[in-house]
Amino acid sequence: MKPKAKSLITEVVVNFAVLMASALVLISAVVLFVWSYQKEFQAFTPLIVIGYVLLFSAVVVGFGYVLLTRVLLRPLRQILEATERVAQGDFEVRVPAAEENELGALAHAFNRMTEQIKLQQQDLRQHLGALERVNRELERTQNQLIFSEKLASVGRLAAGVAHEIGNPLSAILGYLELLKRNRELAAEDRDVLQRIEKELDRIHRIIRELLDYSRPPKSEPEEIAVNQVVSNAVDLVSTQKGFPAIETVLQLDHGLPAVRGSGHELQQLLVNLILNAVDAMPQGGRLTISTAPHMVEPQGVEIRIADTGEGIARENLRRIFDPFFTTREPGRGTGLGLSICSRIVESMDGRVEVESEVGRGSAFTVILPAAPSAHPG
Repeated sequence: MKPKAKSLITEVVVNFAVLMASALVLISAVVLFVWSYQKEFQAFTPLIVIGYVLLFSAVVVGFGYVLLTRVLLRPLRQILEATERVAQGDFEVRVPAAEENELGALAHAFNRMTEQIKLQQQDLRQHLGALERVNRELERTQNQLIFSEKLASVGRLAAGVAHEIGNPLSAILGYLELLKRNRELAAEDRDVLQRIEKELDRIHRIIRELLDYSRPPKSEPEEIAVNQVVSNAVDLVSTQKGFPAIETVLQLDHGLPAVRGSGHELQQLLVNLILNAVDAMPQGGRLTISTAPHMVEPQGVEIRIADTGEGIARENLRRIFDPFFTTREPGRGTGLGLSICSRIVESMDGRVEVESEVGRGSAFTVILPAAPSAHPG
């Protein structure tokens, strides 16, 4: 149990009582001394008494001032100075609390108060910093959402334009077929028509793939031939700027089991991963896309997309699947692609593994379980 603190008033009263008792003893001794030599010092008795009374008063005043200064005035002055420093923002100041009395308890309370204020100030700064970060993140998220909505609008416009272009293309292909039926055409002209038809077929195929890509996915899961979806994704991305400068290597295992899910979403996943790989190789490089049975899970399928691009910094690897996280310049990415990929893989009960080294490239491996009634496809 903590000992009870001494009372300041009691301390002052006791000290004054001791002082007064000492003074009385001194006066009594003087009086007795003078009384014993009354005849010799009778003429000087009044002066001696007055002198010792003055001495007594000086002793009382001097020691009383020292006592009050030590016990009361000095601690109060220290508390006052510390209070002024706290008012100026210095929360490191502390008041020495040597005495175990009311002023010592006041000093302890003052020190606890400044410590609590200091901690609250630190918490307040942390909260303000967190609020500023959240505010910046909200502003960034709002800008990204606006940009994402803009991209969605552009996608809908592109789908509409592709649909409108598809109709005249079909008509042109029909006219070409009529021209080819003319038996009087020269071989050179017939070769030109075949070349035109080939390029128009290519345009028509790209537009059809764009339309398929822009349509909403089926709600019911289906069995998916992985290699076919990979080929469609590569064909769709091959028209993008920068793709011709990249060496594309396809290594498809034709004995794969089917997987279950949405073919549209799987294609979207692969398109996002391939586009990210292309963006990571602005000066060209090698893109390797391979499929194989998963070695650890024989009833699973592994899709690996590897590039020789810029790579991903180690500190960013754990954040690349976070929504709106991107290391690209503003306007070059929304930070949603990999987040969407992660969601698609999780919806198919799979997972994504990432390997990357700055300056040497990255590899994304999508691992999907085989469909219950899997068959090679």
